[in-house]
Amino acid sequence: MKKQDNEKKDVVSLKGKISGWIFSIFVGCVALNIAIKLLAEVWLPLVCLIIFIVLLAIGYRLKRFNDWR
Repeated sequence: MKKQDNEKKDVVSLKGKISGWIFSIFVGCVALNIAIKLLAEVWLPLVCLIIFIVLLAIGYRLKRFNDWR
């Protein structure tokens, strides 16, 4: 009798895990959709900011390299 009870618990826990994974994937897809919509509105300033930061980092590295030489 205990073996059957354990099998029922395993089935229930598997069902719970599957529904949990489905819910997590659904929430992730909704969050990704919202993030893409927000990113579509602000992508140009973000690209400019990223380019500016990269140029600053490269300039700082070159300055340190020239000071070291």
